[in-house]
Amino acid sequence: MPTRTCPYCNALLDGDTPCAVCGEQPVGAPPTAAPPRPASNRRAALVVVVAMLACAGVALGYALWTQADRRANDQGPGPRPPRSPFDPIEPAASVLVPPDRLTALRYLPAGIDLLVGVHFAALYDDPATRPLLEQPLPVGPTTVRLADLRAWTGLDPDAIDHAVLGVGLPRGGLLPRVVLVVRGRRPVDGEAVKAALRATEDATAGLRETKRLWNVRLTGVNLPASLWLTDDRTLVFGLTAADLAGLPVVEAERLGQISERLKELMRTRLDAGVAAWSVGSFPDGLGKAVGPTFPVVVQGLTLSPGQRQAIAGLHGIAAGVVPGETVRCGLSLHLENADGAAQVVRYLRGPEGGKEGSPRVESDGASVLLQWKTTPDELARLLRR
Repeated sequence: MPTRTCPYCNALLDGDTPCAVCGEQPVGAPPTAAPPRPASNRRAALVVVVAMLACAGVALGYALWTQADRRANDQGPGPRPPRSPFDPIEPAASVLVPPDRLTALRYLPAGIDLLVGVHFAALYDDPATRPLLEQPLPVGPTTVRLADLRAWTGLDPDAIDHAVLGVGLPRGGLLPRVVLVVRGRRPVDGEAVKAALRATEDATAGLRETKRLWNVRLTGVNLPASLWLTDDRTLVFGLTAADLAGLPVVEAERLGQISERLKELMRTRLDAGVAAWSVGSFPDGLGKAVGPTFPVVVQGLTLSPGQRQAIAGLHGIAAGVVPGETVRCGLSLHLENADGAAQVVRYLRGPEGGKEGSPRVESDGASVLLQWKTTPDELARLLRR
């Protein structure tokens, strides 16, 4: 009699009884034997990376989906030779600032639901973590590298201090509001940035606001965008000029436009020393908040129907990576109820859960916490698979 395995978690099945690992009821014809399940540390790595990039995946998925409708006639001049916007001087030493104190947050609009932050200077200055900037990462329907930010912004990776992506979800509308803020280590050569991004002035922006906006193309992902050169160290990008309307926000220096829930997540759910992180708050559940792009958010995760439903009911998320000789990863989730938390715990633990060296997964009511340690080399190998 052929061996039967669960189509959701690949555990061995005993006849037609529910799976002893994930609890799902097998349906249909007996499935063929599945390939061996990846090790639990690989599962943890991918889950943390997916959680951190879910915010970017939502924005990029919408952008690629609607690119033709937003700016079909945006051609721009031909390519120009690469040129750094900065003078070739040694970068200043990085100072790792807590997430809620990053300067880039001041340039975000109100109504942000998702935040992704990367302290490039901390990653670049550490020889152990610098290779991670070159690792391909899945973001929605495409693959990107953190080092690609030069193609997107005209800035070399060693010239960037930090970057923050803010996404306001559409809640039934067509497009989210997407704003990317990039903060340089030292003053930016605005003319070189515009040349690298083939910028043309947005003649209609002056009719709406006093600030000058530029139409640019993010060549790394082949997307048109709008650029605002705010000051001598800050670049602000939006998918459209409308995303940059109303900026800067009054009293943004005190982060009055950022919701208290997001600020609480940054302050209480991210470990000290975190260099790459994401937080999100969706009171009505992630599934309703992102609408038709929910498959983009969970792309790459092999989920049972119960686990998929649980993630659709996700109310809050915080994920972070602390670099060093030992890389510490953390993921904090707040689900709709305790049953949803139990479904997510089953997925995160997998058949190897509880074994020595496996990630630590705990639940408390509707909350789930995953903690995991690895090395930069091991994390790079897992991301290459």
